[in-house]
Amino acid sequence: KYRSRLVAKEIKRSNGTPGSWTDFFASMPPITALRILFTLAVTKRIPNLAGKLVDMPKETCLIFIDVKKAHFWSPARRRLLVELPPEAGYSPDKVGLLKKSLYGTRDAPANWEAAIKEVMLKLNFVQAKSNSCLYFHEEYQIRCEVHGDDFTAVGPKDKLQWFADALKKFWTIDIRGILGPPGMKDVDHSIVILNRLITWTDKGIELEADPRHVALLIQEVGC
Repeated sequence: KYRSRLVAKEIKRSNGTPGSWTDFFASMPPITALRILFTLAVTKRIPNLAGKLVDMPKETCLIFIDVKKAHFWSPARRRLLVELPPEAGYSPDKVGLLKKSLYGTRDAPANWEAAIKEVMLKLNFVQAKSNSCLYFHEEYQIRCEVHGDDFTAVGPKDKLQWFADALKKFWTIDIRGILGPPGMKDVDHSIVILNRLITWTDKGIELEADPRHVALLIQEVGC
């Protein structure tokens, strides 16, 4: 897949000066958050918000969603001008005023995180206090983890499809797959996500390194 895009080159300033970059931080979820979603998917009973044990919904699955060209969807939150390339067809005294975030700008990840929060709150998700990349939909029992432009969620199969359809109204997305237990129809039972092979077996969900890396390592070392 080849893609051409305009990328900005913005110089980082030191902290403590006007326009410091400390406000441009974008958080990332720990790998344990992904593992917890896998654990919830194969757990029969879990505590609710009141601490009482309740049954997990029937047909609990995992969905993996990728947002295409994510940074271009998030509005620019500061006045930022960029030099235009010659192929844009403008004279050298013309510059571009960003209305959306541009790859290469320092605050693009933070702008995308803000755009995610805005959409998720509109869909009645609640953002976690422990990490801003985690969300919970109490009515539909959907728990979601966001890693950059990758969304991973666990919940009832029909509600996960609702979630994907809802995101399509805001962004262009690619459903990487819906992972379900052995015996469930119209779902995947293995998928590669974040360079890891995820397999749902009769014994649970297995997580292992992408087998393709083995061939690459052997090729690199000349074995």
